Amino acid sequence: MFPRRLLPCLLALALCPAMAVASAAADASPKAGPAAPTVALTDATGALSLDLTPKKRSLFFEGDGWIPFAIGAGLLLATDRKSQPFLTDALANPTTLRASRAVGVLGTPRVYLGTPLLLYALGGKREKQTATRLVNALVTSGLITETTKVLVGRRRPDESGGVGDVKGPSLVYESFPSGHTSAAFAMATVLATQYPRYRVPLYALAAAVAASRVLQSRHIPSDVFVGAGIGIAAGQQAAHGGSNLLGFKF
Repeated sequence: MFPRRLLPCLLALALCPAMAVASAAADASPKAGPAAPTVALTDATGALSLDLTPKKRSLFFEGDGWIPFAIGAGLLLATDRKSQPFLTDALANPTTLRASRAVGVLGTPRVYLGTPLLLYALGGKREKQTATRLVNALVTSGLITETTKVLVGRRRPDESGGVGDVKGPSLVYESFPSGHTSAAFAMATVLATQYPRYRVPLYALAAAVAASRVLQSRHIPSDVFVGAGIGIAAGQQAAHGGSNLLGFKF
């Protein structure tokens, strides 16, 4: 049985082959502007130059960046099955639930497929580049998220049985990690890189999507935390010109 949640990823692949031409042209065209910024540091041995030019990012956390993420995920995995009932009892009310349902739409296929297609159709060179990078990020985050869901087989908190129980490989239980959250953070990361002045509201909206999934009892905190990490990693990879998880760029 084919996982239905993989269909948006495959639809993105099918809809966007024409983006390859625009992406290649945008990357190949010379870019006017100031030289790459540097910072001069002087010590007893002379002047050192620190290059601040953005580099292509690895899909995985570089250096020690994975350590706080792993610690945070581990703490949540150990505690969130007990904290979930407290969060929903303390924060869920008719007003917050209505707001969470409205915000949650931002993590659905109509938004994360429609946004790059709209940018590509109506925008200029920069918007077309943004659209191709969004698709690369969403393909990567979607494949990682849906594969992990199937392998882990975690029960959703609004399903009968124990909250957050892990059943093993399954096409039925798909709580871990959150697909809405990974898509929202993948989009936010790419858009924040392309349009830095909107970085704060973009990440705030992505965080609101994550919170909405917890408030609606569709996920527990570790689901959305790991989903956010997947989305950010995939978004960084795509935003700096990297290929998607399948090894190619549009």
